[in-house]
Amino acid sequence: NRINKYLYYIFSVLLLFIIDGRLFAIVLIKLYQHYAPERIRRRCLLKPTCSEFAIIVIKKYGLLIGGIKTWIRLNYKCRGNVYYIDEP
Repeated sequence: NRINKYLYYIFSVLLLFIIDGRLFAIVLIKLYQHYAPERIRRRCLLKPTCSEFAIIVIKKYGLLIGGIKTWIRLNYKCRGNVYYIDEP
């Protein structure tokens, strides 16, 4: 009975994170935008910046798909040396 109670609690927390995780992720990105050193934030040559892109795609596609699109952008597109516009 105790195990069922813990499983129910874990499932409830995961469900709430999936539903409200979008807001939590956006708050974390906003904190990064506000508190990260400028030398780190100025590295991105894309428009919109990677953090702005992350907020847009998380709002548009949700946490899972938006997170995947953000990960792809950070790992495969952001390390270039040419400025260009990459709309989500």
